[in-house]
Amino acid sequence: MDKIGRTLGYIVVVLCFVSSAAVLLPWKQSVWGRALETVSHTYDFPALDKAQAMAMIAEASQRTLAELPNLSMETVYNNFMLVNKFRGSGLFTPYPGLANDPAISAGVWQLGRMNVNALDAMPDRLKIRAAVEQRRKTDPEFLAIDKPTETVWHWDALTAYAADMLPFSTLFALAGLIGLLRLWGLAKFVNVAGCTLSFLLSVTGGAIAQTVKKAEGDKKKKTEHLLQLDLRDSSFLTAGSPPDPNLQFRVSLYEKRWFVETVNTTTPRQKKFYSEVGGGVFLKKTSKTWLLADAFKSENQNNDRSLILGSQFYRFWPRITWAFPVLRYEHGITGPPTNTFAVVANPLLRFVRKGRFGLAPDVNLRKTLGKPRTWTAGLGFKLLPGRQRSNSLEVGLFRNWQNQWSVRARSTINFAF
Repeated sequence: MDKIGRTLGYIVVVLCFVSSAAVLLPWKQSVWGRALETVSHTYDFPALDKAQAMAMIAEASQRTLAELPNLSMETVYNNFMLVNKFRGSGLFTPYPGLANDPAISAGVWQLGRMNVNALDAMPDRLKIRAAVEQRRKTDPEFLAIDKPTETVWHWDALTAYAADMLPFSTLFALAGLIGLLRLWGLAKFVNVAGCTLSFLLSVTGGAIAQTVKKAEGDKKKKTEHLLQLDLRDSSFLTAGSPPDPNLQFRVSLYEKRWFVETVNTTTPRQKKFYSEVGGGVFLKKTSKTWLLADAFKSENQNNDRSLILGSQFYRFWPRITWAFPVLRYEHGITGPPTNTFAVVANPLLRFVRKGRFGLAPDVNLRKTLGKPRTWTAGLGFKLLPGRQRSNSLEVGLFRNWQNQWSVRARSTINFAF
């Protein structure tokens, strides 16, 4: 086959694979019209003045104090609703003028804090939280506050369209594969397919525990800089559609004696986010041990900010890695000060010495003084492909203190230079 013929053949193969993916996408506006629905939630809120608002807050506070230490679900929900009616920080409120009043803001803040602290101390808090969450999803008054407009995804419309187009997608894909077989021959086709799969696996997933030998133990080419990208996607295994993923993206740059890092977490459908920016210094850095001291500043969607001081510790062996990426103290600097201690343990247990498969337990424990502790624990299955074992791909199952289960996919990419 001459050069022009091979070039045309490759163009046809590329077009076949592109078409295989493109036909599955709903290009028709009518399909998107069925898949996406914008719902408006409205409610006729009564007019209030400052005196009436303060009276409502005082009445709710007295009722809460009278029921302590065990609040009823109705009281917890009514307090929750009242706090949201007068919330500030740029969030939607049916009473914007009152929400910015200092006296009302202080009153709802005290009521909200008392409500949350009482609930956290109750033995049946999980049952009450579940009932409150279920009610807020169907209460028209709360929906008008929390989600004035909401986009509802009808995934059945998208999957039905993709299913209808799947035969055409398969035909295009088969045509592309046949074209590659003709251009390359069977032996080269199998070889390239295997190399491509190995490459895709080698550039996904990983953790610091698998990067040190490449970053520091390569005697032929010494590296002093390590850039690490850590991506995570956690989804709760609860009924309902569409899924509500929690996404985390961490970027870390490690130099010889110091490092900088930023962590960003978001739950898009709930309009929540959390970010950390900071760095630190290496107290010890060898091919077997990393000990770091760090400091961060954090902020979330409610403008709650904290100062964080802590350390990180990693110890590496051929089969076992002890990893404590979080050993910290967090001090809240907005509103009344809060004091939180957090520990995260994430060891790696390889099936064989320097092997590519392993188990990665992950335990996250947090304790805020004056509140019950919170925790998340689970087990991940980790794949470490490639010769250096410097990257990994992980899938794990987790459970938290509220008896909620979630699945997490994790991927880290490392660049040593």
